[in-house]
Amino acid sequence: MGANTYQHAVQSLLQAPASVIEDLQKLDELITRYPRLIPAEAAAQFLGMDKDAFKKVLSSGHCPFGVAKPMQGGRNGIYKIPSTQFWLWYRLSMCVSGL
Repeated sequence: MGANTYQHAVQSLLQAPASVIEDLQKLDELITRYPRLIPAEAAAQFLGMDKDAFKKVLSSGHCPFGVAKPMQGGRNGIYKIPSTQFWLWYRLSMCVSGL
């Protein structure tokens, strides 16, 4: 295998699919729009989830990127998703399994 063929093969293996690049661009846009805290609705939309289902998952305490305190009586709860923490979770979960 020639040097150019080998280099092309390595580049092909390391090239992210267009859909992954698009998702990362959307992530950057989300963080640019919300540099400190991401609204729960915006995070749900980014992840392709129903906003109420997302809020339930966030309230369960199983999301490593945010916290929630649902309110009783149908009132809005408190949902905090720090932008940096969300960005790190999304980017690192692409590299490390189990996050």
